[in-house]
Amino acid sequence: TLRAALGDCKSVVCCVGAPEDQFNPQNPRLIDGEGTVALVRAAREAGVEHFVLVSSLGTAKFGWPASVLNLFFNVLDWKRRAEVELIESGIPYTIVRPGGMERPGDDYHETHNVVLCRENTRFGGQVSRLQVAWVCRDAVMHRASSANKTVEVVAEEAAPERDIVQQLDQLPAVGPPVPGTSEWYDREYAYQPTAAQTLVDAMAPDGALPESVNGRLAMLGFVGTLLVEKTQGLSLLEQVQSWSTWGELLGLLFLVQAASTAPVMKQVKAADAKLGPFSEATELLHGRLAMLALAGAGWYEFTEADNFANLLPAPPALPSLALPDASWLQVWGLPLGLFAAAVLGLFPLLGPVLKEATSGAEE
Repeated sequence: TLRAALGDCKSVVCCVGAPEDQFNPQNPRLIDGEGTVALVRAAREAGVEHFVLVSSLGTAKFGWPASVLNLFFNVLDWKRRAEVELIESGIPYTIVRPGGMERPGDDYHETHNVVLCRENTRFGGQVSRLQVAWVCRDAVMHRASSANKTVEVVAEEAAPERDIVQQLDQLPAVGPPVPGTSEWYDREYAYQPTAAQTLVDAMAPDGALPESVNGRLAMLGFVGTLLVEKTQGLSLLEQVQSWSTWGELLGLLFLVQAASTAPVMKQVKAADAKLGPFSEATELLHGRLAMLALAGAGWYEFTEADNFANLLPAPPALPSLALPDASWLQVWGLPLGLFAAAVLGLFPLLGPVLKEATSGAEE
């Protein structure tokens, strides 16, 4: 058992992680999540005095590009569960969140120096495995400097060379709240919105979804409309009357709505997604401009009897997509397709709502 394997260990360094060369959707849950949680619990039973956990950037807060790793079967979510288990275990801990370690070799330190940062401040960067090992070593050997700290580790070429222990000293220690204190009550009884409330808030007029989804569809729709006008000569009105267009629109609606609702379930805000010029304000501006542009293009074509895209130079030829024409599709296809696309796109929100309703009925 894990408890027997630990023996009389006073310090534990956990570096396990799901292998990237094995396509097994269960690996992140079994290794990064449940496996690490089991090790933390065994360490607590064994009286371990210090636990060092190697995790990853982006586990506790959405940030680009680190959060892309979560596409690997929610690996960051499982790593975060292990972090929370360790923090609440009562064992003095050090959580080490390294940047990308795939490319840097052991000689990376010759040109790039280690930089230690506070938690949830770095979402990109690289560091070698050797440098991460140095951080773990110093964390174990200098417990007074590393206990109850979460450290984000990258290596930068322009960074000055600084002692790792000195950098650990400058980072704040954050332990679990002491039971009975105001901080403990705030955490224990903090408001947690239900899935139903999350859905209502997200779909409200001032919620996270309506304008963002409409803006994203408008941006894609405006560009697609212009391309079809230039390559096929179909006006905006002719495209609206084409079932091929509606088929493409339904597919686009599903993809955009699904991609937009999934982050809402993780309490991710658009303001958290920052990548250079790509920010929440920029997307809102472009979405509004695209909606106005679609309306303006329709008005132009109605008043001028000419395709709006004729004002632009011709793009390279692109293939067109078409759906078979069927009389039943013309009658029922559009309403059923719109309903199905909306439901499927909202499934990340509707699924937990239905689960809550079912569990409530059983109680």
